[in-house]
Amino acid sequence: MPPLINTITTGLALTLVICTSSLASNNTYKTIELSDDPDTTTIHYYLKNLTLNKMSISTPSKKQSNAPFPLSHFDVPAKGKYDYAADFPNYFSSVAFTEATVLSETFSYASGNKECQFTASLEVRLEKQGESVTRVPHWSGNGKSTGAEAADCSTEILEVMDSFPNSFSIEFSIE
Repeated sequence: MPPLINTITTGLALTLVICTSSLASNNTYKTIELSDDPDTTTIHYYLKNLTLNKMSISTPSKKQSNAPFPLSHFDVPAKGKYDYAADFPNYFSSVAFTEATVLSETFSYASGNKECQFTASLEVRLEKQGESVTRVPHWSGNGKSTGAEAADCSTEILEVMDSFPNSFSIEFSIE
């Protein structure tokens, strides 16, 4: 390759890396891929594998088990990332005063001898405030080490929707 073209190509690659890095550090970008249906709650999962081995599902959630593609589709390469959105149609269409309605998904990922069990939950309850009734959502995530070798199973809620259908995005990582 001629030296000038090589220099331009190298500069272009460097520019793309810098742009990608800037986007990743920008906290204002949307992290939830919402359903077109306004009554569908979406949990958008971001999975980060900080280990040197592939991260694979060891215990899938119901949504992962019933996905229209094989479970291996959810694998995360070593030092890699993967994300997907799970939709729950009409899950919070009717919420009662007596007890909260809870949407919870639990699944496990293994990488070598490390394994993490992850849970994402959304609880919605009705509260009376004066003459009006308000839906009060609470989002949570949990990660715990369950493998033969101790793992750091981190959880971070990235974005929430305060209004119905109260969708959210969450990141799980294993190290």
